[in-house]
Amino acid sequence: MYRPLDVALFTLSEFERGLAGLATEDAAVRLEKPGDGRMNAISWTVAHIARHWLARTRPREQIDFRPQDPAHPPPLSDALAWLAEGTSLAGRSLADVSSATLSQTGDGERENRGTALMR
Repeated sequence: MYRPLDVALFTLSEFERGLAGLATEDAAVRLEKPGDGRMNAISWTVAHIARHWLARTRPREQIDFRPQDPAHPPPLSDALAWLAEGTSLAGRSLADVSSATLSQTGDGERENRGTALMR
């Protein structure tokens, strides 16, 4: 049986592989949605995922990116650096976490820790 952390780290590695060769300019493009509005840029999505992983390992530290701010995509190089740091820290700090721990819900959390990692 696969551990949730292994699945999450594999998924992130495949996500990173899909970003290989992406130009900085292309990563900052916000395409129009059908109907109204614009989609988030790829660099915004990378930073959003990175922030999620960094929050699990360094909850008090913040990166220069807040999803609730106006949609200005961060530079792709910054977003990729944050993602690399977050996955590295998570891989080390969560390597020995048990399934029981991942099933727990922390104070103020709406979902258990395992579900939060998989999101």
